[in-house]
Parts: sequence; structure tokens; C-alpha cells
Amino acid sequence: MIMRGHLVATSMSRFTTCLVLFPGTSSACTRTSLGTCFLVIARSRATIPLRIFDDDNDAEEDTADLVTQLPLVAFDERVHFAKPSKFRSEIPNLLKAKGLPHIVQLLGRTEDGRLVFPKLIIGQRLAAAPVGIAGCRRILLQLADALISLHSIGLIHRDLALRNVLASPDYWTAYLCDLECCYGSSQCPEIADAFAHGLDLSAVPYSRKSDVYMFGQLMADFILCNGTRTRWQSILGGNWLPPAPFRSIVLACVAAEPSARPDMHQIKAMLQAIPVADVAK
Repeated sequence: MIMRGHLVATSMSRFTTCLVLFPGTSSACTRTSLGTCFLVIARSRATIPLRIFDDDNDAEEDTADLVTQLPLVAFDERVHFAKPSKFRSEIPNLLKAKGLPHIVQLLGRTEDGRLVFPKLIIGQRLAAAPVGIAGCRRILLQLADALISLHSIGLIHRDLALRNVLASPDYWTAYLCDLECCYGSSQCPEIADAFAHGLDLSAVPYSRKSDVYMFGQLMADFILCNGTRTRWQSILGGNWLPPAPFRSIVLACVAAEPSARPDMHQIKAMLQAIPVADVAK
């Protein structure tokens, strides 16, 4: 279903064609491999370039010296997952986060230099599982604990999204992954403004409060089984909000002003306050 005022991707490939419907207009939006999106509004024939960061075109860094310091793991595809290391920040962050609750754990390296992790289920499958209010509450509390623990060691995740959530095979336990803490989502207002003004990445104001904003968006995506990719979906659309009892928490997280957002300890308390018939479900 295509909803009025929303940007809907027809595929999740590198070349993604999207449609946006506004009252009285028809629009087409094409995402290219260069990460540029052109929004064409038929009525006015105006073409507006929008910046969309393309995950497929991240500038990779040489991490070989860091990888070789990790212990060698006898890779078993039945229980392990392996991927290349793309940024020099990733391995130190993973080692710093060793043992933290609900953070994916780095096990070591393969002989060909890939990073090895426990084999888990992608977050999209977790979101599609029929968990109910109690189950949503449990998973979101786990992710809140994960983010609280990252903040406690001075890490800002920057890219909280359903694609960076993993789950145990029984769907009972959730984990945050992608600890590069480098490039992040630009859906948060102050981050989007920084990119719009052409600030260097080092000057973009990622903070605990920008993580809170994206935690709210992650909550909405998890509950609604969405995969929000742009601010046209999350902010300008206005309908991408879950129902009670989670709606008020999401709205608190996505306050426009960072100072108006709760911190993660407050969000955890809000989630804990949700009444459920059986929290073990």
C-alpha cells in the first residue's frame, strides 16, 4: 500500500526506485548508486536534489593491522557470521564493548581477515515475529540497555536502525550491531541540518540525544515493521507512529529540540512502566 505523503521504496537494492504521493501531485524519486535522490513533482515540474547517504559507497579504511591482532577463530558457518572490517573505529569499539549487555560480541578473525561474530537473526525478521505488547516491551528494554551501556563507555552509536539489530534464533533476545560509530543516519533534525550546511563529518553534532531521537525511530520501525530510510518518511509524513502504549514514548524521543528529549534511563523507565498482563510473554 502506498500512503499519501510517504516515500515508499520498491526494493532494497543499490538502485532503488521510490514513489512519493502528495495531495494533487504525483512524484517519482530515484536513488542512484551515488547516493543522490531527485524528487520530481509533476504539477510544478520542480526537481529538488536530496542528499541520501548510500551505505554501499562508504569510504573504506585499511584495517589490516587491527584485524591481525585478533585471535584466529575456526570458522563454522553453522554458528558463526563473518564480515570484512571497513573502518578503523570498529574493532576498538567492539573490544571496548566486550561483555556489555545486548551488544553483538566480536569473537575474532578468520584466516582471510574477516571479523567473526555469533550467527544471529536479522532485525527485520525479529520485527515480523508475532511478539505482542509484552514482547515488544521486552525487546525494546533490551535495546535500551544496550544503548545505555554504550553511552556509559563514551560511545555514540549514530546509526540506530532496524538493519542494525540482531536477534537470537528463538527471537527472545535482541542485540545492537554496527559499532563503527562513524557515519550515521541523517534523519535526526540537528544532524540533517549539519549535513545540509555541508559540515565536515567531524563537526556533525552526533550525541546521546541524537541517539535518543533515532531510538524513537527504531521503536516505531520495530513495532510497525517499517524500514524508514529518509526524513520524508519519518518526519514529514507524520503517520509513521506506533499506537499506544508506545506512541507517547516515540513522540518524546523525536522531539525537535535535543534538550526536550529524555535520556535513555528515562526512556527505559517509560518502557518499564508499560502495563502488561504477563511480562514473560
